[in-house]
Amino acid sequence: MAKVIIFSDLHAHQWQEFSTLVDYRGEKINSRLAAVAGVIDRVGRYAKEHGVCIVCFAGDLFHRKRLIDVPVFNVIAQAIHRLSQNVSELLLVVGNHDLVRRSAHGVFSEEHALSALGRYSNVTILDRPWLFRGIGVVPYADDLATIKAGIKEVKGASWLILHAGIHGAHTGAVEYQPLEPLGVDDLPGVPIYSGHYHRPQKIARDGCPPVVYVGAPFEFVRGDGHSRHRGFIVVDTDNPEQYQRVRIPGPQFVTMNVAAFSDEEAAGNYVDLTLDDKSSPDKWAKRLAKAGVAGFNIVPYREPERPRPRLKTKAKRGEGLPSISELCESYADNVKGLSKIKLKQVLRKAFSHVDD
Repeated sequence: MAKVIIFSDLHAHQWQEFSTLVDYRGEKINSRLAAVAGVIDRVGRYAKEHGVCIVCFAGDLFHRKRLIDVPVFNVIAQAIHRLSQNVSELLLVVGNHDLVRRSAHGVFSEEHALSALGRYSNVTILDRPWLFRGIGVVPYADDLATIKAGIKEVKGASWLILHAGIHGAHTGAVEYQPLEPLGVDDLPGVPIYSGHYHRPQKIARDGCPPVVYVGAPFEFVRGDGHSRHRGFIVVDTDNPEQYQRVRIPGPQFVTMNVAAFSDEEAAGNYVDLTLDDKSSPDKWAKRLAKAGVAGFNIVPYREPERPRPRLKTKAKRGEGLPSISELCESYADNVKGLSKIKLKQVLRKAFSHVDD
């Protein structure tokens, strides 16, 4: 019974918030970059231990388009090389974040950040639709017509791997949603696994297997959404509708205040903690560190804004809005500590050019 591992949306980057320098394979690197490379290493170990020969990455290996830091590329390239040594075939699908620029209408872009990773003999870069051992693989394209044409190119596939936005998926607050998402009616009735959206999920379809979003292995930003299913997927090629999720524990973005603070909820997570008027930032910084958070951001207490008093002035000449002179009179009557007569004189002079 052959298996295929699918993982997706690593968004390798030197994320600054909540990061530290850590030792990774003899080097000091960004802790969040190390965590991403660690996912690749973990997939490689799983493949070796369970005899999985084929691994597919479903797009968005890097986060920044066009400009990739050299340390980021080197760390990820080395991790991809190690992974390739543990499998027979490694497929890397191009996602939208891997592209140099938006793809032209009607074509799949061949200008992307993954090109240099295809130098290993068993690594295949998929920037065009491809039919591989019954698996139809379609990379990202910016327009709906191109993606639909790509799906037609792999007609006859037993199942599909995509990097695409599909209507009906739950999306994070800052996730890119295509102007023309695929509809479930645009898809063939075979099992489909996709990268792109970060929350692991299924989209139900009538009379055929659901679309399964692999999801990102971590929350990268606030709004990605919590899920206990983050990790990677193992698909049974004899029955590709059957899959197993292998979970990778990782930090979540958590918002808390001191009144409802929980050590258990904070432990291992990225915490935004809002103080009250009696809280000491230094004390809570020590408390958070003791709780074992992965990182924290302390939001200082702010006095709640008091509603500004509003003048209650009615027009003396019947219905409608009060005149400028009536507003000036009312304002002067409500000001304390100043001569009302002089204030009214100043206001009348200031608004003398305004027609009541």
